[in-house]
This record gives sequence, structure tokens and C-alpha cells, in this order.
Amino acid sequence: MERICAWCNQLLPGDPGGDALVTHGICSPCADTVFSDQPLSLQNIIDRLPFPVMVVDSDVTVSTLNHQAQEVLGLSSEQAAGHRGGELFSCVNSHNPGGCGRSIHCASCTLRSAVTTAYETGIPQLSVPATLKRSDPDAPSAISLTITTVLMDKLVMVKIDQVG
Repeated sequence: MERICAWCNQLLPGDPGGDALVTHGICSPCADTVFSDQPLSLQNIIDRLPFPVMVVDSDVTVSTLNHQAQEVLGLSSEQAAGHRGGELFSCVNSHNPGGCGRSIHCASCTLRSAVTTAYETGIPQLSVPATLKRSDPDAPSAISLTITTVLMDKLVMVKIDQVG
């Protein structure tokens, strides 16, 4: 079984075995970045990460954003808190009755599915491509993302790997 870091995707030391299975952990450099100078608040931990991260619950409702995610989304953590992911990205379906996650179209949402899978199984979802149709007239009609989701206690950290 191969072991890779869920944050930087580097192969972790150890016997990869003969399986094609992959499991995830955290490498020493990423752990040093995340966990140095303990105790730290969740906000301090994610602000130390060198990539955009949203922390969400099982319903993709945002708890907080790190500094990099705030730059990508153009919102402060306080402005984002309490909103669902589709609302932050101006997904066209977030304006349907019930809002983000409540439309028939949301059943096929890749962002929601990656968060739900990580939350329910504990298995990180790595480099998942997602496309959201946007309702913002000042923005492109669709936004392409690549995300990684990792369960952390009862929250899911959504790493925004790529925005294009």
C-alpha cells in the first residue's frame, strides 16, 4: 500500500507493498508547518498553510477560510462563515429555491460530493476536478476547480488545489 501526504501529494516513507491501494497521511514538512508552536487555534493552523483552504461542515457550510482562500474568493473569513460553498463561488444553483445544496441539480455537485464522501467515510478525496456554473454577470460563466477534501474531527478541510 502506498502512503502519500494528503497536503502535498509526496510519497511518504515506508514499504509500499504490492497493492495498488493508496492511503494518506501527512509528511514531516507539512506537519511541521501545520502543528509547530502548539497549541494553535484552527484559524492559526490553516493560516500557516501555503494554499487556499476552506473549513466546512457536512453540509458544505463554511466555518472559516485561511488567508489564501480569502484572496481567491475576495471575501473575509467572517463574510464567508455560515454560507455554503456554492454561494461563495456564485454557483447558479445556489439561487434556486432552498439555496445551495437544496436543488435537484445539487445532487450531482462534485464539491458537495467530495465533502460528503470525506465526511462520511474519512477517506480523503484528492485532486477532484469540479466545475460550477456561475450566476455572477461580472465573472466567467463557469469556474473550474480542483479540490482535495480531508476530514478533521467533525469538519472537512477543502484545499483548493487549482482554480481555472
